[in-house]
Amino acid sequence: MHPSIGTVAEQFRITTNLFIKAMSGVDKNTAMRRPGDRSNPLLWLAGHVIHFRTRLLSLVGVPRDFPWGNRFDTGSKVGSAENYPEPAELVAFWEELSERLEDRLGALTEADLAAPPAAKVPTTDATLRGAIGYFSLHEAYHVGQMGYVRKWLGMTPIIDPPVIGNRE
Repeated sequence: MHPSIGTVAEQFRITTNLFIKAMSGVDKNTAMRRPGDRSNPLLWLAGHVIHFRTRLLSLVGVPRDFPWGNRFDTGSKVGSAENYPEPAELVAFWEELSERLEDRLGALTEADLAAPPAAKVPTTDATLRGAIGYFSLHEAYHVGQMGYVRKWLGMTPIIDPPVIGNRE
């Protein structure tokens, strides 16, 4: 792996695991509950992150069809549960995408990373390297939201609190 994206690749690995923890043990009806009328449910957040990871894969040269159309687009309206995939289906797709991303990030060269991305990405670095960094930030932001919603649902957190000293 090119050293200039080593840290970002590690962030993707961390986000991959936190996503899986966020979706662990959640059923579809629970995953469709919303903290507020204008909030997104856990299931929608998961689909949105997957949609963007699919876009990232296309940018790095590994196109993969996204099977759920525009249901998870930025600004889309959340519909009823029957219009969405099961949590397990999302996790399985996420795991597949994660393997593909890990492999591809390991194969990118300096020339690949220094080239402009195939699509416009909101970053000050107009290179594929900058686009990869943006996508890492975007994922971390939304996976953090997934963690919040999971806790709001009364489920275990996605990150265990650190143990400091003796807490008897």
